[in-house]
Amino acid sequence: MAAYKLIALTNCLEGHETEFNTWYDNTHVREARTVPGVISSARYEIAGRLGVSGVAENPGYEYVAIYDVETDDPQAFMATMEEFVAAGKIARGTLYRPPMWVALYKAR
Repeated sequence: MAAYKLIALTNCLEGHETEFNTWYDNTHVREARTVPGVISSARYEIAGRLGVSGVAENPGYEYVAIYDVETDDPQAFMATMEEFVAAGKIARGTLYRPPMWVALYKAR
């Protein structure tokens, strides 16, 4: 199986940070880890930004979740993630501030 990282960049509605993080850590991450192929996960809050020439402007995301994934079929894995969300097996939550950004990266 190949190793991947599923990266999710998010923000929460202003004034709901504690509630958002409690829900994300205790509900959303636990549900996401039920998807076959998700091995582990970690979440981070932004601590600083690089402001040098040639670096893209701040996209404004405050949080990143990184999921370790093992799969032989990344397209099927992403389809399964989408199926879990559509079926309510992974809660979308109501405290996100759109847009969120999610992508799967293969290890090099």
